[in-house]
Amino acid sequence: MKGLKVVLFISFLGMAISGLIGLFSPATLTAMGMTAKDADPAYTRVFSTAVIAFALAMWYTFRDPAKNIIVVRAAITWLGLEGLVLLISGIQNSIPMSSALPGVIFDGVLAILLGVFYPRAKKTTT
Repeated sequence: MKGLKVVLFISFLGMAISGLIGLFSPATLTAMGMTAKDADPAYTRVFSTAVIAFALAMWYTFRDPAKNIIVVRAAITWLGLEGLVLLISGIQNSIPMSSALPGVIFDGVLAILLGVFYPRAKKTTT
């Protein structure tokens, strides 16, 4: 459970930081190449609130993973899809691949680690 808690905390930090930057300074995300150059700041702020909300869910799950295990499943899905969207955006040059690739790697590694540390039911033998 310790490995799961570490990955949940890292996920919380990454989501909280990027969400807060997007909420209070969407232009910073654009300058970092994390959003398209023509991204609407209002849309970035709205999406950032969703990221912050999910970061809080990660925090609650970090505190008691066994009680909130469904959030781990949601996080695997979120991180996998986000990594895929970043990869596609980089391939299509919506955002520079040099900016997309760190997110693809970060999201992919976290999703894989959450899957590795995901608690599984013990098999009973008769």
